[in-house]
Amino acid sequence: MSLNTEQIQTFRKDGFVAVDNVFDPSELEALSHVVKKTIAAYIDKAQGLENNWTDNDDDLLDGGLLALAEADRNLFDCVCDTIWQMPAFWRLVGKPLIEEAVNQILDRPPNAPLFGYINRCRVSLPNDQRSILGWHQEIFQTVPDCRFVQIYAPLIVNSKEDTNLLEICKGSHAPPLPKPDWRENANGVCKITFDDNVADEFEKVTFSPNLGQAFFFDGRLLHRSCPNLSNSVRYAMVGLYHDVDDPNFQPPLAQFSYRDKTPKEYFQSLSGSIPGARSR
Repeated sequence: MSLNTEQIQTFRKDGFVAVDNVFDPSELEALSHVVKKTIAAYIDKAQGLENNWTDNDDDLLDGGLLALAEADRNLFDCVCDTIWQMPAFWRLVGKPLIEEAVNQILDRPPNAPLFGYINRCRVSLPNDQRSILGWHQEIFQTVPDCRFVQIYAPLIVNSKEDTNLLEICKGSHAPPLPKPDWRENANGVCKITFDDNVADEFEKVTFSPNLGQAFFFDGRLLHRSCPNLSNSVRYAMVGLYHDVDDPNFQPPLAQFSYRDKTPKEYFQSLSGSIPGARSR
């Protein structure tokens, strides 16, 4: 997929561009299929939650996940963390046409190397304020002072009720902005947000894409996600594509922790032998 001159100019001027037909219906259906099975698998692990859904029941995407979130928030988080490491999801993240479009925006050859970072499926429950963040830029959430392009795209379902997904400040990527406060909670989660009076200096645009569309924007563009006011769960791809050739770029170290026992704890729990392969 090649962006045309008008699309490139729009990105340069406004800090964003919406692109049609980025994802095929078959690709999104493949993701939907494995997400439903994943939700069903974690429902089976929840204590006291009866699984009234079949593996391919469409209501798993809404009713099933909502029931799981109410019964066990940790298992809901497990669903979210499982989705973004699925091959079906990474096939979307790594589409060659996205690579080509991002490189065009960055004025690089079509097959120039990119580094994907925090590419996730963001899952927003109806009327859940915990995942809402005010006006912000992504530059404080990734490798400092590097060139990258951000993506936002709806996945799984089109909800007629959920029409306002993302709000941006048009052209806010270009001028210098006042430095915001660095806020960090006890868990080390940072929320670096700008006051509304900063955002009020710009024209605000609400992005309401359909399935298959994607929204590419500059990492310095002021933006915020809109609350999910529908009755359906919102699934959306978010992530960053870094210019590996940028002189300031070095990949961040991967850091994972375990929800249950660690590999060392498992090793120490074994007595005299290591178990053989498990059957299902």
